[in-house]
Formats: sequence, C-alpha cells, structure tokens
Amino acid sequence: MKWYKHATGSLTQNKKILKLKARLGSDFIKGYGLFHACLELIGAHLEPDSTECKLEWDENLLAAHVSISVCEVKKLMEALVEEDLLEYKDGSYRCPKMLERLDNTMMQSPSLKAALKNLKSLEPDKIRKDKTRKEEKKDPYAPSVRLTKTEYNKLVGLLGEKAARDCIMKLSDAKGAKGYRYKSDYRAIRNWVIGEITGHPTSYWEEERSKKKDVLQECPQCGKNLKNETRNHASHCYHCGAPIGGANEVPDKATDGS
Repeated sequence: MKWYKHATGSLTQNKKILKLKARLGSDFIKGYGLFHACLELIGAHLEPDSTECKLEWDENLLAAHVSISVCEVKKLMEALVEEDLLEYKDGSYRCPKMLERLDNTMMQSPSLKAALKNLKSLEPDKIRKDKTRKEEKKDPYAPSVRLTKTEYNKLVGLLGEKAARDCIMKLSDAKGAKGYRYKSDYRAIRNWVIGEITGHPTSYWEEERSKKKDVLQECPQCGKNLKNETRNHASHCYHCGAPIGGANEVPDKATDGS
C-alpha cells in the first residue's frame, strides 16, 4: 500500500481524536503523531493479498523510531486503544478501519473488497453490545471506590500491594470528605492520588517499571514466560498465581527520602 486517505477535518471534527486530545492534554500532539505513524507502518505492510491490518512493530521499535521513551509509548498506545483508535489483539496492535482508507487501485482486490464489506456489515448496535459485553465488572475495594480486577492488578503491579491499598483508601477518604465524583476511580488514582501517596507522579513509577521489565522474564514458581503479566502490570503469574510484583514495592513516602 503506497498511500491512504486522510480526512482534513480529523484534527478538529473526529470525535475519537477530540476525546484523545481531552485525555492526553499537552501530550496530545505526541499521541496524534504516534497514531498516524502507526497507520503508515500498518499501511506499508498491507497488500492486496493480505487483509490483516496489523502493526508489525512493538513498543520498543516504535520508541526508537519516534525518539521518545518506551514508557511514554506504552502510555500513548494504551490511550489510543482505550479511545478505540487502535485495537490490541493476540499480542499486536491493529487498525481494521484502515481498510476504509484504501485507495481505488488497491480496492480492485477481491479479498480486500470482501474484508471491507465484512467490516461495514457490523452494525453500530452490535458493536456497542460487543463492547458492553467485554466490559469488566467493577467491585468495591474501599468505601466509594470501585475498580475492575484488571485495574487493581495494574496498580499492585505498578506500586506494590501496600502502596496500592494506601492510594485506594486516600481516594475513598477524599470522596467521602469532599464529595469528589469521578467517571473512573482508576484514572483518578493515576492522575493525582499516586503523587500524593508516594511523592512521585505515575509517570515516574511507570519509568521505573520499564527499567525493571527485563529483570523478571520467567515465573520463579512455574517457569512460565511473564510477557503478558509484565505488559498488564500484573502482580501474580497468570498460570500458577505466584506473586511477581515484589520487586516493585513502593517505599513509604515518609521514609524514602522524598
């Protein structure tokens, strides 16, 4: 694929792009640029006999290519997935709607025509139902604080269990005392509570996590590779349940010199 169509109004009229802007703030232009870099890389491997709109590069290659840290690339890619600009499936980032950006010469391919027809056959109601079905249930982890199991495991994997619990209780107390309301308690914890409890912003701990990601490649109990656990900031091995987050325990703010 030599080129793809790009709408000139996407920066100011595309709802998903506008939501990404609101989410990333001053980092929006990085996320926007990374998104289009991903589209170019996906398009470069898209041929008439291949309809798989998959990004062949991982976060490390992307970071080297766009000259920003691996930790920042992971944060931006997570935002692109959560705002439904990209998908993450079977260990790879994808953009099925890339098929809608094809030029007329490529659309002569029967396989690509069939793939695009299949994509367009997915009705909006069905897509919404699929997304709703995949949404994880949120459970109470403290009074007024509800998280999914995945969100809780991410916090524990990033901070250690004690600091994660401290952050949850801090948010619970703040919501009870001051009447704070949040669409996502997990995002609130990441945005300000972690800084209050640990003395460092979330980005600091993500950078520390990134530095340590190669230290533990296999589960010490069952020997399983921990690639997925590391990506999801999991605190336990998915295979045997053994704890794996101990190396990332956050020291108490009062004793860590900050």
